[in-house]
Amino acid sequence: MKMDIKTNYTIAVGLAPVSVAVGTDAGATIDHALAPCAAVVFNLGAFASGAAITCKLQYSDDDSTWSDDDASSGNDAAVKSTATGITTLNVPNPLGRYTRGYITVATDAVVVGVVNMSGPLKRVTP
Repeated sequence: MKMDIKTNYTIAVGLAPVSVAVGTDAGATIDHALAPCAAVVFNLGAFASGAAITCKLQYSDDDSTWSDDDASSGNDAAVKSTATGITTLNVPNPLGRYTRGYITVATDAVVVGVVNMSGPLKRVTP
């Protein structure tokens, strides 16, 4: 975990870059008792042809029962990607004590890395 002096954000690996096969994978948990807001940055690497990945936010009060964030509270909505790139989902209004990034791979393997940023700012601009 590192603290960015300019923004006051704590930056931590949510999911080390890994090839995710068809199915799901969850990033590390962000504890909002330590930070009022956060951002989850998904770094989508090599895609097999025809691959599709959905990046979304989940929240929990107990770090064991998770619900999908539907973006009704002002947090960013789930994003479906079919190409290499970076997707940032902001959490200015946490719905539970904990938040995590969640990945669903529809077809073929995808290389994904996740970075959690937590702190006092409301939005992170890539």
